[in-house]
Amino acid sequence: VSKADGSYSMRVEWSWKGKVTPTKSGFMFEPAERDYPGVTTPQMDQDYIAMTIRHPISGKIVDKKGSPVADVLIVAEGTPPVEPVMTNSDGAFEINVEHNWRCRITAKLDGWNFSPSMKSFDASPVTGPTTVPTITGEIKMMTLSGIVKYDEKTPIVGVRVTADPNDGTVSSLTDATGRYNVKVPYHWSGSLSFFKEEFEIDANYSYADVTQDIDESAPKKTVSPAPEPVRPSPGPDRP
Repeated sequence: VSKADGSYSMRVEWSWKGKVTPTKSGFMFEPAERDYPGVTTPQMDQDYIAMTIRHPISGKIVDKKGSPVADVLIVAEGTPPVEPVMTNSDGAFEINVEHNWRCRITAKLDGWNFSPSMKSFDASPVTGPTTVPTITGEIKMMTLSGIVKYDEKTPIVGVRVTADPNDGTVSSLTDATGRYNVKVPYHWSGSLSFFKEEFEIDANYSYADVTQDIDESAPKKTVSPAPEPVRPSPGPDRP
């Protein structure tokens, strides 16, 4: 067994023939072995280079429809640190970690939620090629809300509010208070239309790159200019 400084020595009989193979769990060696046709003199400097074995952790990310999700960042949080990778056009990823690596991998993409959000290897370290069960991603939905009224006091019930383009959006009917809540995907851009048969509703709400909930009925913040400083009036002794 090698010592703390990595050195080793062993004795063999005169003219011994055979192979010497270094082994240690989690390591591979260069060369993998040395062949000795007949030892008749001391063999010095019979060194080996040890390298930690690395194992792939692979998996795939799809959306609710089963379609692959590309460009998802796969972050390996653990010691030693591992470079993150991105899913390819097939939603697949592969990240290489050292033998007995612990901790977790996490999927991250702006505007998306993932289930499971994280895979932990704290209790069961990686000791060989590992496949992670399929991760399902779902884009975050933002809410566009407001109130439709006939006048200042009279809400209009049952107005259909629709987003255009409507891919992935969820339309809304105004409730008893005239409020609507339209769901649109994260990063959505477009406009809202309002319809109820007995009304002509003239409203134009356009949005670009929606990344947060927007409530059109919320009080708008205004910023007033700072008042001019009050200057003292010149006294009788001042020019």
